[in-house]
Amino acid sequence: MDTIELFQDHFGMKCVGVKFFEGEIDTSNLQILRDIKFCQAVRIAYDQPVLLDKDSISCKGAQYALGFEEGTEKEIANAIKLKRGISKETAEQLVENIPRIKNAHYKYIGLNIENPDILIFYMIPKRFMEFLKIYQRTGNSLEVRLSSITAMCGDVAVQTFLTKRICISFGCDDSREYGEVADEELIVGIPKEKIEEIMRIIC
Repeated sequence: MDTIELFQDHFGMKCVGVKFFEGEIDTSNLQILRDIKFCQAVRIAYDQPVLLDKDSISCKGAQYALGFEEGTEKEIANAIKLKRGISKETAEQLVENIPRIKNAHYKYIGLNIENPDILIFYMIPKRFMEFLKIYQRTGNSLEVRLSSITAMCGDVAVQTFLTKRICISFGCDDSREYGEVADEELIVGIPKEKIEEIMRIIC
């Protein structure tokens, strides 16, 4: 088994690897999804490898966070304002705080693909505690940034990719519904390098 498989076997949970591709790749054996939310695509990827491109994502927040679309801040803020019943200024501040890939030059995002950049897990709190206890053998504590918007796409996938840190989220309404995140689960993003570091500790 490779390192990721060993990690999954040790903690008894599945994950979806996420890989950001800069250039052209062979797509002949991969399904490119269309008109889908990122969190929904992650759920599908539990069962099969898939690809996303700039025409795949139907959610404005995910398009913005993943860097597939620029200049939609006002549109996203207005949607948040109407949905949450908050002021325009507050909604704009929330959008400004969304982790996002700026000036993106990634053509594809692969889910459940070999050699991923990061991995997304659904974990129950007790399992995450067990993972954290092992992680803290490195002498590090976990710094957490939480938001209830663009949870799986922004706060987990993008933030983990950009910072190379472990990130968690309680989800947003869409990610819990379309990603089929159970009430008792957290969404956890882990860089591949951290998986390797933790497995060296365990083994």
